[in-house]
Amino acid sequence: MMAFRRVETFVVQRHLGFIDRELTEGFERSALSALRAKGVRQWWDASKGAFSNVFSAWVDEKIASNLPRPIHAGLGLGVSKNEVENGAA
Repeated sequence: MMAFRRVETFVVQRHLGFIDRELTEGFERSALSALRAKGVRQWWDASKGAFSNVFSAWVDEKIASNLPRPIHAGLGLGVSKNEVENGAA
């Protein structure tokens, strides 16, 4: 949760015009790629009410469009290598 809370801070600051997107891209890519893991996605669906409406809408929009490839190897445990390589995990 704390990782997503940190990304929320950046997304809201950018929404308010206080920070440039270039400064937050890595944090955003990391959090969004984690959402490819089924457990993280389930956690988000159950927990998004704890975040601001701006951030929740931003994450849901990103999920609906296209998430980056997974970059957190530990989150793919129990998932086949083929699923990870094809972005299905």
